[in-house]
Amino acid sequence: MSLLASQNTLLSSLKENELLGTVVPHDFKPSILLNVQYPTCGKIVSEGNALLIQDAKEEPVIRLSSFSSDESTSATYTIVLTDPDAPSRHDQKFGQWRHW
Repeated sequence: MSLLASQNTLLSSLKENELLGTVVPHDFKPSILLNVQYPTCGKIVSEGNALLIQDAKEEPVIRLSSFSSDESTSATYTIVLTDPDAPSRHDQKFGQWRHW
C-alpha cells in the first residue's frame, strides 16, 4: 500500500469511527505509521477493529515507522492508549479512559 493510500485509509477509519474531530483534531495529518500487536494472543490492532478484553489485557508491542524518508529518526513521540467510548459506544460515561 502506498504512503498516500495508508494515510487516506487511516483518516477514513478515524472519520468512520467518529474519532476525527473528537479524539483527534479535524486537521490531523498522520506522519508515522503505528503498528500495535498483543504478543501472547497475536492480535494486531488495525483501523477500527475491535479486540476482546482478554486479548488486550497485556501491554502491547508498539513499532513506529515513518510515512516519509524525510522524517527525523531522532523524533520523540508520546503514546497514550485510551478508550474514547468506554464502556461502550452508546454509553460513553468513562470515555477517554487511560489504560497505561
